[in-house]
Amino acid sequence: MQPINKPILTLPNATILFKKLSYKAFEAETKVLIMWLPEYLDKAGNALLKLIEEPPANTLFILIAQSQDQILTTILSRTQIVKIPKLSSEEVTGFLLNASGLTEHQAIDYSFLADGNLIEAKALAADTQSDSSGTFTAWLRMGFGNKVPDLIEFTDEAAKWGRENQKNFLKYGVNYLRECCLILSGAEELVKLPPLTFETAKKLSTHVLTLPMAEAIIGELEKAHYHIERNANPKILFLDVSLQLVKIIKFKTLPAGTQYIYN
Repeated sequence: MQPINKPILTLPNATILFKKLSYKAFEAETKVLIMWLPEYLDKAGNALLKLIEEPPANTLFILIAQSQDQILTTILSRTQIVKIPKLSSEEVTGFLLNASGLTEHQAIDYSFLADGNLIEAKALAADTQSDSSGTFTAWLRMGFGNKVPDLIEFTDEAAKWGRENQKNFLKYGVNYLRECCLILSGAEELVKLPPLTFETAKKLSTHVLTLPMAEAIIGELEKAHYHIERNANPKILFLDVSLQLVKIIKFKTLPAGTQYIYN
């Protein structure tokens, strides 16, 4: 879900809310107020606080938030907190397989990208780019093999995907390499990749990548994602990233600022 930069409830709407809650229920004995993202209430939060302190009879308030820390402490202290865990990768994958025409590989890839967020998974299901894991690892192999003609062909193909597909692919690459960083750091038990993809990532981390290399590539992908969002020329952008892959993976030349000392 994208961040919201303005309050959900403004002061005039708060007045309307108070008036509606003062009405007598027509059928049920209890009235229920469901409010999304109370962390963005801003000044209207003080008005809501008064309503919570002295609510109308038989009225329940359900506040649904993404960030507990951003809710006014005066409101938070008067609530009973129920934390809802994110969905498992298996649950999201199963939903995508049942609700859309995705292949199993696509559903697994999108589930990995969504990280338990079903809304994001449904949005990704509209993506036409398939087999992100296979395409991304093939891209890394081209860079390792310094296969410039293949990289140019890949760049031409990636330029046709469309902006959202390109952003999703780069996002997948960032997440994939972060999992590789866990493997390189000896924390394989924390890796969330599916079995076949995990085995590929393990081989890649053992024989090709180092931790500084993975971090440098993540930096290049994040910059590319930033520029794609701002309508950069995709052919030039993907070609530049491809050449950076050759420098980092094949020739082990890291960009300035990515050299670290590891114990």
